[in-house]
Amino acid sequence: MFISVFLMIFSASTHAYTFKAAASKIKEHPQVMALINEAQALESKAKSESSWGDPILSIKASNFPQDSLADNRTPMTGIQFSLSQRVPLTTKYSKIEQSYLYLSKSQKFDALNQKRVLMQLLWGIAIEKRKFFQNREILKENLGWLKNMIKVSKRLYTNGKISQQALLELQIRQSELEAQISNIEFSLKDIERQAQYLVGELSGELVLNSTPWSLLKVDLNQTVASDAMEKSFKKKLEASESMTSAQRLNYVPDLTISVGYTKRNDEVDDVGDFVSAGVGLSLPLSSKRYAQTGASYANKLKMHNELKNYKAKRESELSRLKLQIHKVNAELSIIKNKSLAFAKGSRDITAKSYGLGGTSYLELLQSELKYQDLLMRKNELNADLAMKQVQYLFLSGDSLYEI
Repeated sequence: MFISVFLMIFSASTHAYTFKAAASKIKEHPQVMALINEAQALESKAKSESSWGDPILSIKASNFPQDSLADNRTPMTGIQFSLSQRVPLTTKYSKIEQSYLYLSKSQKFDALNQKRVLMQLLWGIAIEKRKFFQNREILKENLGWLKNMIKVSKRLYTNGKISQQALLELQIRQSELEAQISNIEFSLKDIERQAQYLVGELSGELVLNSTPWSLLKVDLNQTVASDAMEKSFKKKLEASESMTSAQRLNYVPDLTISVGYTKRNDEVDDVGDFVSAGVGLSLPLSSKRYAQTGASYANKLKMHNELKNYKAKRESELSRLKLQIHKVNAELSIIKNKSLAFAKGSRDITAKSYGLGGTSYLELLQSELKYQDLLMRKNELNADLAMKQVQYLFLSGDSLYEI
């Protein structure tokens, strides 16, 4: 028997995971890793876009006679080897490199923010699961109370003090509670299915006792720091500023420097081989550079406005959440300190009176339902408060859970 119990406990433990284990999986989530990979790609692109380009080696046969292709007929005949390289006259390529590096850092902040978004989802799953667990316990307690009232009703019915209709109504109410409990069981299974998206190959279900509920205590007067999203916007703005500077420097064209060596046949004359050198540059006459500068400047303004909008929206949302948290706490205080005590007392008094035949079954059911609704409302408010606290911590830049 001891071995059987041990195997059952071991089997159950292997089909559950802790909040910490789930958070570890979130760090490796494909959405997070994809953004990290994008940041790495941008780092490589920074080197690519800032490169001067490869030197060009060319080999060319010059001035060979058309009739014989002999290399000893004309003084200008020879095999020419040349090497050319583009050389910038400004620091525009370093500006371009810096722009892509800023974008890479922005993606890293996006990855961090995505991890926090997934952590927010994990908290939501834990909160929802706790709410259903507590609702189930409320319904089970109420079901037990109702079964006792049905026993009392059967005695009263036998003595002719209540009608059969009263007994049937209580039994119908019992079946309703059993259906609610059954629905909660399926809801809990559905929550675990949702969690699989976050935890990947972790099997089983989340252990609620492993959830660090104490982290949800919110100091509404604490100074709010920059969050990952704001930092990402700032890096994108810096990237656009660097790119705008690069496009302005692009009005100065690059130089193309080339050197050549022509190998000639000694039978033509005694002058020997030829050496050549050249410098070339493009003339900035087309509208391409002007269009690129205009586009980069417009993008800079766009990023500036997006950052400004995000900060204003975030501040507004935090202010609203503060008000909503105070509102939920106020209602919870009334329910805990007044309403529940009154409803519990009313149910107890009504049940006692019903057992003595002084109260109808309708009044009994009304008092039972009122007490249950208040307990469920309290549970709903606790879940709502926890989610608002998570949202506040998320917007205020908190990690939500650091491992």
